[in-house]
Amino acid sequence: MSNIHISLNPQLLEFVENMVSLGGYGTRSEVINQALRQMQEESVLHKLQLFKLQHELNLGAIQAEEGNFVDDSLDDIYNQALQSHKNNLNKSGVNNGL
Repeated sequence: MSNIHISLNPQLLEFVENMVSLGGYGTRSEVINQALRQMQEESVLHKLQLFKLQHELNLGAIQAEEGNFVDDSLDDIYNQALQSHKNNLNKSGVNNGL
C-alpha cells in the first residue's frame, strides 16, 4: 500500500478523529480510504445514471419521430422524473438533499 501526505482543514480533521474515536474505524487512514471508496462508487453510479438517461432520451427521440406522444403536461413529466430520481437515490443510499 502506498502512502501519501494530505492536508485537511480543521473541521475535516476533527470529523476524521471523531470517526476513529467513536470506534467505527481503527485508524485515520481507514476513514479516508472508506470515504474515497464511497466517492468512487458514487462516481460509477452517476455514470450509470447518465448512461440510462441518455438511453431514455434516445428512446424518446425515436418515439417522437414515430409520432408516439403522451398526454402528460411538462410539469407532470418533470415531477415523475424527479420522483424516479429520488427513488433511485434512496435505493443507492445516496442523499443529496432533494
